[in-house]
Amino acid sequence: MLIVKNPSDEKLQEIINISKDKAAKWIEDPETKDKYFWPFDQAFHVQVAKKLHIPKFEKGIATF
Repeated sequence: MLIVKNPSDEKLQEIINISKDKAAKWIEDPETKDKYFWPFDQAFHVQVAKKLHIPKFEKGIATF
């Protein structure tokens, strides 16, 4: 699974293009304000949060 921390706009576009849905999901760690993005169809928000050990998070979807 591809997870990218605080990607540039160019890298975010690459992540979006990997997804067959042409979107990326993201979570934000409220303590560090870091955002983590991954292709939409690779995982659920809660799965990534658990993998990164982020118990509370903001979440969303990015498209261009």
